[in-house]
Amino acid sequence: MTRKIERSGKSRTAARLALQDELRSQRGERAEVLRPESRFRDAVTIYLGKVTARREDSTTDVYSYWLEKLVLPQLGELRLGECDVAQMDAFFARLERGRRVVEHKDGTTSAQPLYAANTRRIHRAVVAGVLQQAVLHKAIPSNPVRELERIESPKGHRKATPRG
Repeated sequence: MTRKIERSGKSRTAARLALQDELRSQRGERAEVLRPESRFRDAVTIYLGKVTARREDSTTDVYSYWLEKLVLPQLGELRLGECDVAQMDAFFARLERGRRVVEHKDGTTSAQPLYAANTRRIHRAVVAGVLQQAVLHKAIPSNPVRELERIESPKGHRKATPRG
């Protein structure tokens, strides 16, 4: 709906400011506001609220688990304005480089990735969802996770044999 609004003032600048104030008051205040100086964990709260309302409980549980266990300890205190492509690339590179020692049945040991590619894809979906909330609130101009390379299984990785 279009309405005509007029405001006056002692000067042209005063009239313009009065008009801008009126427009702001008609638009109303947002209940949840994220700004570039807001923390990553503030966006997580908003994101989890939306996931809980829209997704199945099992999805909410998985996302909450990985946020609490892995994402928030590493990214939680970052300001949204600091969440850029380089910062996100470094985070996902750390996940990819993580290794654990596995002992095989024949007594040998080998270093395997700490997080499988599919698990890292879940992490990526969660971080992208959180940062999308920051984009929607205009705290950041674009979602930096979209600029990252695909997550692929390591070279020479063989699929596990099916159980059952």
